[in-house]
Amino acid sequence: MRFNFLDPEGSRTRITIKRDLRDALIKLEHFSHCVLFTKDNQGFRCYIAKIINVAEKTGEMLVESDNPAGELVDIKPYFPCEEKVDNYDKEIVLREEEFVPLLFKGTPVGKSHSCHDGDAIQFQESENLSYEAIIRVLKHIKEGAFLRLIWWFDRFDDIRYRSHLVCNPPYDNAPKCGVFATRSPVRPNPLASTIVKVKSVDPFNASITVLGFYGFPGTMILQVVPY
Repeated sequence: MRFNFLDPEGSRTRITIKRDLRDALIKLEHFSHCVLFTKDNQGFRCYIAKIINVAEKTGEMLVESDNPAGELVDIKPYFPCEEKVDNYDKEIVLREEEFVPLLFKGTPVGKSHSCHDGDAIQFQESENLSYEAIIRVLKHIKEGAFLRLIWWFDRFDDIRYRSHLVCNPPYDNAPKCGVFATRSPVRPNPLASTIVKVKSVDPFNASITVLGFYGFPGTMILQVVPY
């Protein structure tokens, strides 16, 4: 589902939300930053953006970010506790071998499975992803590394849920908010983004075990990228 038009204005981008989705912006202006998710033929992209202005009535936003590319498919509020990790050394990561992301090109790259010491991500072959490509990627994923998983709230992939634009956050005395101002799984595009830590890598079974994932067993993993 496409949400908007992206109009770059120097370091800022003006976003125009479709008329029938404008209520999803309610209360987003109370946040200093948001996370923009876009999609193109190379997969999903994720951008942290500073919110300059939100006009709920007209559906316009002005944000400051790296120039977003592709079609906007979701907006979430930025919560540092969900986007930052402890003991992350960017300089060490940059010196390591490049990790080629597993991108969404029309089919999921894997599924989740519960295991005794975390959650296993079982990668799966498809016409867009060969077994050889999976193994090449796994060789560059290291134990202790952090990854961003883009996955699908499949139990809310229903028109009854995807038409909801406003919800009540699960906090005392919280006002009604548009879903773009929440991380509710009930949203027009039920996309999820989670930062996980790699516990182990199993190239023989084309899988990894991760900590910090909270999807149900069998959840479709759409994309795996470096943190």
